[in-house]
Amino acid sequence: IIAFTPYYTWHKHHSEHHATTVNLDKRGMGDVWTMTVEEYLNSSLGTRFFYRAFR
Repeated sequence: IIAFTPYYTWHKHHSEHHATTVNLDKRGMGDVWTMTVEEYLNSSLGTRFFYRAFR
């Protein structure tokens, strides 16, 4: 397998991903779309629909 990302860079980002998984204060790229109850209640009906369909 050819990888275009240097190992050190991949390892650093992958470690950060695992360290912040399920931490809603540190959401980022690659995380599963998760909303707090407050965010859900303050979202539009369309966003709620897509969120429920996604989840």
